[in-house]
Amino acid sequence: MKIKNKIDSSVFIEADTDAARIAAGAVSVTVDREAGAFINGALSISSGVPNIRIGPIHKFNPLTISCVPSTLVTPISTFIFDIPAKHAIATAALGALLRSTL
Repeated sequence: MKIKNKIDSSVFIEADTDAARIAAGAVSVTVDREAGAFINGALSISSGVPNIRIGPIHKFNPLTISCVPSTLVTPISTFIFDIPAKHAIATAALGALLRSTL
């Protein structure tokens, strides 16, 4: 399904079973089931570094913005593990199950 306000317009909303796209000329947001999400155009993230997550359990380490260099003596990882609280009970139960099999 494709929705346009004029036949020759470059502004449209398109959706099907595998993808969705909102476009306005060269600026668009596309979400594809297999390829992922694409943002064409300028991107602004209005959040602090500690609130940016990469995947379900990784987030940026707040020490990376403290200007302390990462060296062999003081290694600082870029990402830290941050398991969401709602999954902590399931993770603990899985850990207990795995420990009981050993």
